[in-house]
Amino acid sequence: MENNNLEFLKKNLKFLGFGTSLNAALEAKVSERQELFKIGVSADFSARQKDGSLGKDKVNYELNFLRSSKPYHYFLDSVKVTLNDQIQNTFSYGKGNDVTAKEAYNLLRGASVLKKAILIDKFTLSFIDDAGIRGKEMIVSSTEEASKIIAENVKNKINVHGSYDLYAKGYLLRSYDGATGKDFSSMPEGKVFLSYSYFDRSTNQHETSHHLYDNLNLALDAKEALLKNANPEQDIKGFKILHESKSHKIFEFDREGNEVSVEAPKRNENIWIKLDFDQKTEDGNYGFKKFYQNYGFNLESELGRFPINELVTPQEKEMLISSLGRGNIQMATLETGQPVLIEADPQFKKIQFYDMDFKKLNVLPSLSQEMGR
Repeated sequence: MENNNLEFLKKNLKFLGFGTSLNAALEAKVSERQELFKIGVSADFSARQKDGSLGKDKVNYELNFLRSSKPYHYFLDSVKVTLNDQIQNTFSYGKGNDVTAKEAYNLLRGASVLKKAILIDKFTLSFIDDAGIRGKEMIVSSTEEASKIIAENVKNKINVHGSYDLYAKGYLLRSYDGATGKDFSSMPEGKVFLSYSYFDRSTNQHETSHHLYDNLNLALDAKEALLKNANPEQDIKGFKILHESKSHKIFEFDREGNEVSVEAPKRNENIWIKLDFDQKTEDGNYGFKKFYQNYGFNLESELGRFPINELVTPQEKEMLISSLGRGNIQMATLETGQPVLIEADPQFKKIQFYDMDFKKLNVLPSLSQEMGR
């Protein structure tokens, strides 16, 4: 098990851009079996200076490892990154889609990086007093969290003269009494889907089945029938009642048919992140500016506006987009044959062009592309 953990750590460091040079130090530290340990490493990156000359940026990395509850099982917890002994930030790891060594450097020099993120569409909990006046809204992630907040208010006799509404993307999901916290949600109107997931033993596959019913009662009856007359080839994992548009869940049940908390839906989305050098968090690190898909910047579409030779060949186009997404300043060639440097600037929804002396260029979009906009 210890060897498996060590190999995992080595692969993770290589994936993050630290190569294999830290393997010996990693093995030595792991063998000491301390609660935590640090490994330091430095790197130089070629960088255009403000005067156009080509110089070097020096980056120091301090990798912080912690031991988990499992005996002698370590994980990379954070990396403190220092650029030119001037700018410093600690990046947390282990929360999914961690920044690489090069991306951390790019962020510290002020670039934006495109990362995959898991986003949660929160619910809105509102209190409405007896006069019908809506009070302060709260953001929650589940019906369980909403119920706990209301129960605490009932205990402390807060907001007893009124009721609560819980909304999911503008749809009324639940209603609660302010004095008792009791759920008095009305039956949703219209058709609903009954969805249930199961493991099919005959095919050795995980499956999901959807059936549309004219109303909620029919769907609930169908759920009970499925539990009572269970297919021996199907190992049911749980049930969901969905709005007929399938846009949101109304109820959720476990494998025995007991109602459980409805969680706000999660979704994967590519977002641009950039360090906010004007704002620091409580732990002394810089906050992040985040630019979501609905912000209005699409790298591929924006690149397509300009006469760039690398966009003609699919492989070169993919390499260009990938490099810019990692926050790099990438060399390219205009249709005129002029070499340029390119950087993505999602905050201002543009592609920034430089000449080879790192002076800003004003490159005009392709006429044919602009006419098609």
